[in-house]
Amino acid sequence: MLLIHAVLTAVDVLFLALVLIYFLNRIAGQLRRIGANLTQVAAGVRTLEERCSVISPAAGKVNRSLVQAEQGLRSGVNILEPIVGGPE
Repeated sequence: MLLIHAVLTAVDVLFLALVLIYFLNRIAGQLRRIGANLTQVAAGVRTLEERCSVISPAAGKVNRSLVQAEQGLRSGVNILEPIVGGPE
């Protein structure tokens, strides 16, 4: 009887080890796929960063131009308001 229990325990341990190996291999495969996807995402982000790097220097120029345009429009409104009348 003791021999049967020992054999069944050994079979259970072997079965548990096989199941663990199977699922750990599946998890490793999933992690490899996730790693490949993250590599592609990182490459895409690098590409976007490179292509958008020209925006940063130009943003200051655009902002200055917009401020000048706003000042011009305000001075135009200040000149035209007495002539046309205030906002209704």
